[in-house]
Amino acid sequence: MLNQYQHLLLPMDFSEKNQVALDSAYNIVSQNPARLTLLHVIEPIGIIDDDEIQDFTDQLVARADSELKTRAAQFSDLDVDVVCTTQVGNRSRTVTAFAVDNNVDLIIVSSHPIQEVHSARSMASVSYQIAVLANCAVLLLK
Repeated sequence: MLNQYQHLLLPMDFSEKNQVALDSAYNIVSQNPARLTLLHVIEPIGIIDDDEIQDFTDQLVARADSELKTRAAQFSDLDVDVVCTTQVGNRSRTVTAFAVDNNVDLIIVSSHPIQEVHSARSMASVSYQIAVLANCAVLLLK
């Protein structure tokens, strides 16, 4: 069944919970060599034409690119193509649009358990939005 996945997408926010998704991606591509994209999405802030905000966003992109490369190094012992990309936009829409535009077969995303007391807020998280909006398979890890 794993061989049906040729391109995996792993959205990253660099939190500790991402390690579970990285480990799962590693296990999948070690059994089924597939292309893996590590994607970080930065939410835009302020006015787009503001030079100071653009400089700040550029710094965030550079830092994210460096973090992604560090995470990609975990796959260096495998014969797989790992691509790192950082984009600016709405997180859930950018992830799902990237999946469509790049023929992603499986999105692996870290999440959190739903808290019954705050269930509406918990289900509004980016990971749950991706799970609902994606047009491909989604592995939602808690």
